[in-house]
Amino acid sequence: MPELGYMLYLFGLAYAFGQLWSAVIDHRHDHWMRIASFPFLGIVAGEALFPMGPQFFGVHVLVAFIATLVAVLVDKLVHVVRPEHETALHPAHA
Repeated sequence: MPELGYMLYLFGLAYAFGQLWSAVIDHRHDHWMRIASFPFLGIVAGEALFPMGPQFFGVHVLVAFIATLVAVLVDKLVHVVRPEHETALHPAHA
């Protein structure tokens, strides 16, 4: 099952870069999965669109570095633009 190992490697790389960029741009998350989801999509999109540069275990390092930065910036933008969810339920007529 080398595909499972590769997916775990990508997930770990996405989580590590997500932690790095979130700390650098001071972006807070409410759930640990959110830290890895946008950088994971950034790595996948970056590898699909720009497969260039040195590789480490099949992932282009510079592409992953830049793609995760862009993905965390998009995540911060989505977090700022989208209003927060209401925690209390309100009746429809109120």
